[in-house]
Amino acid sequence: NQNVLGSVFGLAVNERGDIFVTSTKSWSTDWAGFGGWGAVYRLDAITGDVTVFATLPNTTAGLGSITWDCDHQVFFVSNMEDGLIYRLDASGTILDTFDPAAAWTGAAGPVALGDRPWAVEVHANRLYFSMWNENCYSGTSAVANEIWSVELDASGMPVGTEVLEISLPDFN
Repeated sequence: NQNVLGSVFGLAVNERGDIFVTSTKSWSTDWAGFGGWGAVYRLDAITGDVTVFATLPNTTAGLGSITWDCDHQVFFVSNMEDGLIYRLDASGTILDTFDPAAAWTGAAGPVALGDRPWAVEVHANRLYFSMWNENCYSGTSAVANEIWSVELDASGMPVGTEVLEISLPDFN
């Protein structure tokens, strides 16, 4: 229900069947739900009850995507406000962050194109993430949207050097 959740983008399901969604501000018509722009909501698999699972630091920009890493029992969530990918434990506690691009300046978001991780997914002990580098309004074909990956350690924390996997065709 948009009156409860606001606008949502990311969706993940854990092994119990609980659904987790992220608030988003992708369009000017989006609005925050009762948990605010940094909310990750949990929809209970049995009752359907909606609760705020986690709140990431975010005042204006909303979140990107979310994924559940069943091997390491952690979530990854991208944040449009600070350009970080957050790693959460199964109870919603922030464990740490991974910064795949430029260091955040502290300014209210969204962070600039080129510093926006968007989609996140785990496969074969790697975290894959897309970087939103351009759109139809960016006015440049000098950069392309990309998909990167980074290795995960035994606890599911990103380690090592990021690897460019795919550079997408120009958006313009």
